[in-house]
Amino acid sequence: MWKLTLSFAIVFSALSANASFVTITQCDSASSTHTLKIVQDGDDAEVTLGDKKPHKYDDLVSKAPGNKKYKLTGQMTNTFRVADISLPELRDTQKVTDLVASLMFQRPEFDGEYDMVYSYASDLVHNLNCR
Repeated sequence: MWKLTLSFAIVFSALSANASFVTITQCDSASSTHTLKIVQDGDDAEVTLGDKKPHKYDDLVSKAPGNKKYKLTGQMTNTFRVADISLPELRDTQKVTDLVASLMFQRPEFDGEYDMVYSYASDLVHNLNCR
């Protein structure tokens, strides 16, 4: 019985050690209007803030005879690439919220108050699901 318990403990310890070395390759978060994705790309991390749904824009009207209208939709994305950092390291720097807020300040819908942008960025970062 002692050998069986010891063998089980060794196998369990080996499995636990392997589980702790699982590499995180992507983290995702979403709000009702935006998505946040952080991806490990080689030695760098890529942080992307995007629209959750396409926006409708004004129609594009052709100046040709017949005045054909074209419906326009689109999604805006903003991306930063952080050189020489792993996802766990980036996540643990406590600077991810600053990074996401910087992405938000580049977008027209976040032209508002500084503290509101940081609150929104903090919510997205807090809800990151990494795998």
